[in-house]
Amino acid sequence: MNLPRGLHAMGRGIAVRIARRRRWIVTGFLYKLTYLKAIAQRGFKRRTIITYPQRPRTYHSLYKIAHILGYRLTCDPRADAVACVAFHDTTVHEPDDTLAQLARSRPVINLGCTDISKKHVGAVFEQIFGYSLTVDPCTFIGDCVKKSNTNGKHDGVVITCPIPKEEVDPACIYQRVVSNRVAGSNLLLDIRVPMYNKSIPLVFLRYRDPNSRFDGCLGTAVVDVADVLSPEEIVKTRAMCRAMGLDLGELDILRDLDDGRMYIVDVNKTPAGPLAFSRCERRTMLDRMATTFERTLLEASADSRTAMEQSVTPQA
Repeated sequence: MNLPRGLHAMGRGIAVRIARRRRWIVTGFLYKLTYLKAIAQRGFKRRTIITYPQRPRTYHSLYKIAHILGYRLTCDPRADAVACVAFHDTTVHEPDDTLAQLARSRPVINLGCTDISKKHVGAVFEQIFGYSLTVDPCTFIGDCVKKSNTNGKHDGVVITCPIPKEEVDPACIYQRVVSNRVAGSNLLLDIRVPMYNKSIPLVFLRYRDPNSRFDGCLGTAVVDVADVLSPEEIVKTRAMCRAMGLDLGELDILRDLDDGRMYIVDVNKTPAGPLAFSRCERRTMLDRMATTFERTLLEASADSRTAMEQSVTPQA
């Protein structure tokens, strides 16, 4: 029986959602086994991380890292925890009273990171680096990228400017097209930098087809940050994270082959992945990320909490 085209599309959409949900369930089960192995190695001593107001899903990097290290995740702000993470999987959110209360007695990771919209990222980038990626689509001449101001939409398109003022979408940002080609190749290069309290354990590289600039992946690589960013650029990238209030997250960076400059195009405070790598590569990368996370954020958070508690303890 021939079904209408709309029903075929609906069926494919349902099949994709079922497959994705099945993959998340399997991933969650495998990481539960990883968690049990980790806590068994330290005598089943329980350690907890508060993530508030949301709990990471199986696809979030923090979920995987916590399970590799053997940390339990909870949304209960009353829990006895070694660290607390402000976990809002949204682009913009208002300051949270519960997190503010927690911050009186312990450091709260990412507490100050309340806005990762493309417009805010662009404004902070210009402030720190001294040059801009954003353009006025009504006066700019040439091709530019139009994409949603909301994080995670993956809806970028290249348009030709200038455009009439009435065609400007206030929900979008307009940016120059970065010529992020690989020298001597037609491939495009995306650089993703994980940041853990100023520390960068590794960098992911993703190679794309120029005909699918915003989607797809033709190849991947893992390198050290010094291989792709200069010392000055690393300092400014850390400064931008401080200005954004980002203690834990990942940044998407493009380097323009024509002017040689780097451009931070996205900031992610609840990143997923690593994506587009083999299972073995992902585990190796996550192990390095987990080691850095524990050393730079969890241990520092525990030390700071102890110092804060001692500062309010009455002297005998």
